Amino acid sequence: MTFSTCPYGYHQYRRVCYKVFLSPQTFTYATTGCQLDGGTLAIPRDAGINAFLLNLIAMHAHPPSSFWFGLHDRDYEGQWTWVDGTALGDGYTAWIPGQPDNSRDRQDCVYYRGDWNYLWDDRECNAAYFFICQVFSSGSPPPTTEIPTTTRP
Repeated sequence: MTFSTCPYGYHQYRRVCYKVFLSPQTFTYATTGCQLDGGTLAIPRDAGINAFLLNLIAMHAHPPSSFWFGLHDRDYEGQWTWVDGTALGDGYTAWIPGQPDNSRDRQDCVYYRGDWNYLWDDRECNAAYFFICQVFSSGSPPPTTEIPTTTRP
């Protein structure tokens, strides 16, 4: 039997480890910080992951702190993409009512807004917030995409 473990300071949910960083950074610097730690900004793809991340925030931060996670539309306005390159599409969301609104045509990055009970809001990517990273636990490699092969006659 193999046991999965998380790096120091990380907390496991399913087969992914998450950590709250209480050092305000821009979205770009937060992304880089997570990469240097071997992961990405957190990706709350479903209600379970989102609830787990909100519990982590409650354990480590004082409200109304705000936190970056890994969703943006920097490439194409209105096409929300996770930092792993997958599209949000019709997936799970927890937007503040009326969001995303792309106020002033510059809000391309998404964060948990502390003064709105940690619902999602879009914001300029150069704002400085705390952030949450994710890494895969040891013994649980990241999911891979199978590359189709062709055979020639």
